Amino acid sequence: MLTAKSWKLTRFGKLIRRSCGQKEWQYWDEGELTVSLLNDHKLLVTQDTKRILESLQLWESKRWIKGYNKSSTVMLMIKSPTSNSVRKIRFRFAADGGMSETAQSAECYACLSAYFTFEKTYNKTTVKNFAESDRQPEGKNLLISEMSKLMLTGDVAQVLGTVYNSTVFPVAQIRHMITLCLSDPNFPGFVMEVEKQLKQVM
Repeated sequence: MLTAKSWKLTRFGKLIRRSCGQKEWQYWDEGELTVSLLNDHKLLVTQDTKRILESLQLWESKRWIKGYNKSSTVMLMIKSPTSNSVRKIRFRFAADGGMSETAQSAECYACLSAYFTFEKTYNKTTVKNFAESDRQPEGKNLLISEMSKLMLTGDVAQVLGTVYNSTVFPVAQIRHMITLCLSDPNFPGFVMEVEKQLKQVM
Protein backbone atom coordinates (compact mmCIF):
# COMPACT_ATOMS: atom_id res chain seq x y z
CA MET A 1 0.00 0.00 0.00
CA LEU A 2 2.08 2.91 -1.33
CA THR A 3 1.35 6.51 -0.37
CA ALA A 4 1.28 9.09 -3.16
CA LYS A 5 0.84 12.04 -0.79
CA SER A 6 0.06 12.62 2.88
CA TRP A 7 -0.77 15.59 5.10
CA LYS A 8 -0.64 16.03 8.86
CA LEU A 9 -3.80 17.11 10.65
CA THR A 10 -4.51 18.89 13.91
CA ARG A 11 -8.11 17.63 13.95
CA PHE A 12 -10.38 15.18 12.15
CA GLY A 13 -14.16 15.20 12.53
CA LYS A 14 -17.23 13.20 11.56
CA LEU A 15 -20.82 14.40 11.72
CA ILE A 16 -22.66 11.56 13.47
CA ARG A 17 -26.28 10.95 14.38
CA ARG A 18 -26.94 10.23 18.05
CA SER A 19 -29.55 7.75 19.28
CA CYS A 20 -31.87 10.67 19.99
CA GLY A 21 -31.77 11.57 16.29
CA GLN A 22 -29.72 14.75 16.69
CA LYS A 23 -26.49 15.21 14.74
CA GLU A 24 -23.25 16.48 16.22
CA TRP A 25 -19.57 16.53 15.30
CA GLN A 26 -17.27 13.93 16.82
CA TYR A 27 -13.62 15.00 16.81
CA TRP A 28 -10.23 13.33 17.03
CA ASP A 29 -7.39 15.68 17.95
CA GLU A 30 -4.93 13.48 19.84
CA GLY A 31 -1.96 11.53 18.56
CA GLU A 32 -0.53 11.73 15.05
CA LEU A 33 -3.40 12.37 12.65
CA THR A 34 -2.71 11.94 8.94
CA VAL A 35 -4.79 12.00 5.76
CA SER A 36 -3.13 10.08 2.92
CA LEU A 37 -3.84 9.71 -0.78
CA LEU A 38 -2.66 6.24 -1.77
CA ASN A 39 -1.42 5.07 -5.15
CA ASP A 40 -4.44 2.78 -5.48
CA HIS A 41 -6.68 5.89 -5.40
CA LYS A 42 -7.83 5.47 -1.82
CA LEU A 43 -8.13 8.25 0.76
CA LEU A 44 -7.11 7.12 4.24
CA VAL A 45 -7.31 8.94 7.58
CA THR A 46 -5.21 7.38 10.35
CA GLN A 47 -4.38 8.03 13.98
CA ASP A 48 -0.84 7.12 15.09
CA THR A 49 -0.42 5.20 11.78
CA LYS A 50 -2.32 2.20 13.26
CA ARG A 51 -5.96 3.17 13.74
CA ILE A 52 -7.96 3.83 10.57
CA LEU A 53 -10.56 6.55 11.13
CA GLU A 54 -11.81 6.78 7.54
CA SER A 55 -11.21 4.96 4.26
CA LEU A 56 -12.67 6.11 0.94
CA GLN A 57 -12.22 4.57 -2.52
CA LEU A 58 -11.97 7.46 -4.98
CA TRP A 59 -12.80 5.62 -8.22
CA GLU A 60 -15.72 7.46 -9.84
CA SER A 61 -16.14 9.40 -6.60
CA LYS A 62 -17.40 12.48 -8.47
CA ARG A 63 -20.77 10.71 -8.43
CA TRP A 64 -20.96 10.48 -4.65
CA ILE A 65 -18.45 12.90 -3.07
CA LYS A 66 -18.32 16.68 -3.09
CA GLY A 67 -15.84 18.85 -1.24
CA TYR A 68 -15.57 22.30 0.27
CA ASN A 69 -12.32 24.07 1.11
CA LYS A 70 -11.98 27.08 3.38
CA SER A 71 -8.76 28.35 4.93
CA SER A 72 -7.06 25.42 6.71
CA THR A 73 -10.07 23.08 6.50
CA VAL A 74 -11.38 20.64 3.90
CA MET A 75 -14.85 19.12 4.30
CA LEU A 76 -16.22 16.21 2.30
CA MET A 77 -19.90 15.39 1.73
CA ILE A 78 -20.33 11.68 1.02
CA LYS A 79 -23.59 10.38 -0.42
CA SER A 80 -24.86 6.87 0.27
CA PRO A 81 -25.73 4.97 -2.94
CA THR A 82 -28.74 3.28 -1.32
CA SER A 83 -30.36 5.81 1.02
CA ASN A 84 -29.51 9.18 -0.60
CA SER A 85 -28.38 10.40 2.81
CA VAL A 86 -25.24 12.53 3.08
CA ARG A 87 -22.61 12.19 5.76
CA LYS A 88 -19.82 14.68 6.37
CA ILE A 89 -16.21 14.52 7.45
CA ARG A 90 -13.66 17.31 7.73
CA PHE A 91 -9.94 17.79 8.16
CA ARG A 92 -8.06 20.66 9.79
CA PHE A 93 -4.51 20.75 8.52
CA ALA A 94 -1.28 21.32 10.43
CA ALA A 95 1.68 23.38 9.31
CA ASP A 96 4.39 21.03 8.07
CA GLY A 97 7.56 21.08 6.00
CA GLY A 98 7.71 24.86 5.88
CA MET A 99 4.13 25.09 4.56
CA SER A 100 1.36 26.83 6.50
CA GLU A 101 -1.91 25.18 7.51
CA THR A 102 -3.70 26.98 4.68
CA ALA A 103 -1.07 25.93 2.12
CA GLN A 104 -1.36 22.29 3.21
CA SER A 105 -5.14 22.51 2.90
CA ALA A 106 -4.86 24.05 -0.57
CA GLU A 107 -2.47 21.31 -1.72
CA CYS A 108 -4.85 18.58 -0.53
CA TYR A 109 -7.75 20.39 -2.22
CA ALA A 110 -5.79 20.50 -5.49
CA CYS A 111 -5.06 16.75 -5.36
CA LEU A 112 -8.62 15.74 -4.50
CA SER A 113 -10.06 18.03 -7.20
CA ALA A 114 -8.80 15.49 -9.72
CA TYR A 115 -11.39 13.03 -8.37
CA PHE A 116 -14.45 15.09 -7.48
CA THR A 117 -15.91 18.61 -7.51
CA PHE A 118 -15.39 21.19 -4.79
CA GLU A 119 -18.29 23.56 -4.13
CA LYS A 120 -17.58 27.30 -3.99
CA THR A 121 -20.14 27.82 -1.21
CA TYR A 122 -21.50 25.60 1.55
CA ASN A 123 -24.96 25.83 3.10
CA LYS A 124 -28.09 23.74 3.66
CA THR A 125 -29.15 24.18 0.04
CA THR A 126 -25.80 22.80 -1.15
CA VAL A 127 -26.28 19.64 0.91
CA LYS A 128 -29.94 19.25 -0.11
CA ASN A 129 -29.18 19.59 -3.82
CA PHE A 130 -26.34 17.10 -3.59
CA ALA A 131 -28.49 14.57 -1.68
CA GLU A 132 -31.25 14.78 -4.30
CA SER A 133 -29.02 14.68 -7.38
CA ASP A 134 -29.00 11.41 -9.34
CA ARG A 135 -31.47 9.97 -6.86
CA GLN A 136 -31.36 6.19 -6.73
CA PRO A 137 -34.19 3.85 -5.69
CA GLU A 138 -34.03 2.62 -2.13
CA GLY A 139 -32.14 -0.65 -1.73
CA LYS A 140 -33.76 -3.74 -0.24
CA ASN A 141 -32.58 -5.34 2.99
CA LEU A 142 -31.68 -8.99 2.47
CA LEU A 143 -30.30 -11.78 4.60
CA ILE A 144 -26.82 -13.03 3.70
CA SER A 145 -28.36 -16.34 2.59
CA GLU A 146 -30.73 -14.49 0.23
CA MET A 147 -27.90 -12.42 -1.24
CA SER A 148 -25.83 -15.58 -1.76
CA LYS A 149 -28.67 -17.17 -3.72
CA LEU A 150 -29.01 -14.08 -5.91
CA MET A 151 -25.28 -14.02 -6.61
CA LEU A 152 -25.42 -17.63 -7.81
CA THR A 153 -28.52 -17.19 -9.98
CA GLY A 154 -27.40 -13.87 -11.48
CA ASP A 155 -30.70 -12.10 -10.69
CA VAL A 156 -29.20 -9.39 -8.47
CA ALA A 157 -30.07 -6.40 -10.66
CA GLN A 158 -33.52 -7.72 -11.52
CA VAL A 159 -34.49 -8.22 -7.88
CA LEU A 160 -32.63 -5.38 -6.19
CA GLY A 161 -32.77 -2.71 -8.88
CA THR A 162 -30.17 -0.62 -10.69
CA VAL A 163 -28.53 0.61 -7.49
CA TYR A 164 -26.83 -2.83 -7.26
CA ASN A 165 -26.20 -3.08 -11.00
CA SER A 166 -23.09 -0.91 -11.22
CA THR A 167 -19.61 -0.66 -9.81
CA VAL A 168 -17.26 2.26 -9.21
CA PHE A 169 -14.30 0.04 -10.12
CA PRO A 170 -12.90 0.98 -13.58
CA VAL A 171 -13.68 -1.52 -16.32
CA ALA A 172 -10.07 -1.49 -17.53
CA GLN A 173 -8.89 -2.49 -14.06
CA ILE A 174 -11.46 -5.30 -13.92
CA ARG A 175 -10.19 -6.69 -17.23
CA HIS A 176 -6.62 -6.56 -15.90
CA MET A 177 -7.63 -8.40 -12.72
CA ILE A 178 -9.47 -11.09 -14.71
CA THR A 179 -6.41 -11.62 -16.93
CA LEU A 180 -4.18 -12.04 -13.86
CA CYS A 181 -6.65 -14.42 -12.25
CA LEU A 182 -7.02 -16.59 -15.35
CA SER A 183 -3.24 -16.89 -15.65
CA ASP A 184 -3.06 -18.29 -12.09
CA PRO A 185 -3.35 -22.11 -12.10
CA ASN A 186 -4.95 -21.98 -8.64
CA PHE A 187 -7.79 -19.70 -9.77
CA PRO A 188 -10.27 -22.40 -10.98
CA GLY A 189 -10.00 -24.12 -7.60
CA PHE A 190 -10.59 -20.81 -5.85
CA VAL A 191 -13.74 -20.16 -7.93
CA MET A 192 -15.12 -23.62 -7.16
CA GLU A 193 -14.46 -23.11 -3.44
CA VAL A 194 -16.23 -19.72 -3.48
CA GLU A 195 -19.27 -21.27 -5.19
CA LYS A 196 -19.23 -24.09 -2.64
CA GLN A 197 -19.14 -21.64 0.27
CA LEU A 198 -21.97 -19.53 -1.24
CA LYS A 199 -24.15 -22.65 -1.49
CA GLN A 200 -23.42 -23.46 2.16
CA VAL A 201 -24.45 -19.94 3.21
CA MET A 202 -27.76 -20.42 1.38
